[in-house]
Amino acid sequence: MPPNNAIVAARGSRVRAAAIVSKLDSDKRTSTSGRWQAWMIAGDERRAYAQLKELDQPARLATLAQYMVYPDFDARQFPLLQSKVDDDHVRRPPIVRAPYTCRPGTAS
Repeated sequence: MPPNNAIVAARGSRVRAAAIVSKLDSDKRTSTSGRWQAWMIAGDERRAYAQLKELDQPARLATLAQYMVYPDFDARQFPLLQSKVDDDHVRRPPIVRAPYTCRPGTAS
């Protein structure tokens, strides 16, 4: 994750942050985790979680569950994972957004 993205996000420029993240997203060397984190910082949760949707299947669930270490990860976005969390009686703390994350709807 380039520090520029966090700096731009902290200044509230979602347009500039999205441009940086789009460039990262188009680079095939960027990991899935890097894409998810970048879109989350840019304030576009829809795109962030779209990066992970293919992991919400039995054979990939262990990989998806690894994202639960992130305080801003919302397991409710993934029906199979959430079902497993519920079945195992896992108690998760409330979701916490990073203070440098661009907020949806902020001016650019």
